[in-house]
Amino acid sequence: MLAAALVACSPAVVDAPPGPDAATSDASTGANGDGSTTSATCASYAYARCSKLQGCSPTAVLYRYGSTGECEAIYSGLCENSRNAPSTGATAATETACSNALSPNAVPPWACSDFLYNENIPAACATPTGSLANGAPCGVAQQCQSGYCALPLYAACGTCAPVPAAGSSCAELICPPSLTCSNQVCVAFAQEGASCGASQPCSDGLACVVANGAATGTCTQGVTTANAPCVFTGAGCDFYDGLACNAQTGLCEQAMLAAAGQACGTVGAQSVSCIDGLCDRGACVAFLLPGDPCDTAAGASCITDARCIVGVGPDAAADGGAVGTCQLNGASLCR
Repeated sequence: MLAAALVACSPAVVDAPPGPDAATSDASTGANGDGSTTSATCASYAYARCSKLQGCSPTAVLYRYGSTGECEAIYSGLCENSRNAPSTGATAATETACSNALSPNAVPPWACSDFLYNENIPAACATPTGSLANGAPCGVAQQCQSGYCALPLYAACGTCAPVPAAGSSCAELICPPSLTCSNQVCVAFAQEGASCGASQPCSDGLACVVANGAATGTCTQGVTTANAPCVFTGAGCDFYDGLACNAQTGLCEQAMLAAAGQACGTVGAQSVSCIDGLCDRGACVAFLLPGDPCDTAAGASCITDARCIVGVGPDAAADGGAVGTCQLNGASLCR
């Protein structure tokens, strides 16, 4: 059975929406021309993002960030970095428009089934494009006319470039958000009912179910109803609905998440994931936060939306160096 220290996927508490005095006293509090500040509008945007995530799946908040407070800190930091980048297309207006699209009253609403997997993004939340031409140095996609900054895997700065198509190499560069890196090739996520395998991952939230002896499988949605029958070795239950398949009863039950240092993987009769961390050899290892030292060759991973940055220039990691710090994109100005 699960240890008492395991934490149930109970709803997290969403922080109160930031008020007009939410701006901090750092360099990002310059006026936007409408009386607002970068910090205040970014705090409102981060609150909208994380409130939406909490409303769609409290489990996703715990799994990705550990708490809504950390979620808001990450999104606020990303927002401020994109706003402070030279030649950026990110403005108070673009953030406000996206915040409105994230509202429960938005028409049409951004469906949770899409929001959780960052699919069918509303126009108001699409990446705003900047004024930098291809070949110009960049740290965030919002600086580029193309809407894509080609970032080396472990470097803070890259160059504006055309958005790579599926099939492009990701051996040295980060794929655009619409694609994922699989076997050093950028590929589109396979959707429900599509073929999947080692080189073709399913979209987040789907399981690749492989029949006995088959070389490939089919992307399958997990069961979404508590106490409904499930197959432990198949698609199981919908994790983001807070459910997991009990191997003994064959029914969907409340999913359990483990904290850092606690047991994960198959524990008792359930598959246990980690709160804000990865399962490494049967124990949860917490994600590193922005500013924490990291190692690209060994050690824990950076928290969702952060990367281990070994240096600033495109060739920063070319000397074989592996030790750096976890950073959000745009944390370093790239000129």
